[in-house]
Amino acid sequence: MKKIVLDTNIYISALHFPQSITRKLFDSPRDSSFELVISKEIISELLGVLGIKFEYTSEKLDLLEELLQSFCEIIEPKKRVRIIKDDPADNKILECAWEGKADIIISGDKHLLKIKTFKGIKIMTPKEFQENIYSALD
Repeated sequence: MKKIVLDTNIYISALHFPQSITRKLFDSPRDSSFELVISKEIISELLGVLGIKFEYTSEKLDLLEELLQSFCEIIEPKKRVRIIKDDPADNKILECAWEGKADIIISGDKHLLKIKTFKGIKIMTPKEFQENIYSALD
């Protein structure tokens, strides 16, 4: 089973666009072909954005956090990296993937996508992942 880290923007897109590719990625872990890996830092960022920009109530945020904890592997990265200088907050995605021994990072963030691979971890858009899902999971 392959491990995948989804960037915060992918979770937000999945929650707000039910017919999107990102929503299919969010639902896919239930088919057991891959496992989602997330860090507490990513969860915190996600809940913060949803609370501030999308006005999620604390109850809705609590439910989402419980949902993520129920089907994601939660990682607490100890290794820190300083790869992305233009947006250092993006480094938390790389740290989660590295510590969680992920195979793939899925993101819409240009800073991450520009890297293409990190420590052998492929970085791709949701569309690239969908187009290459079978080869990406082999």
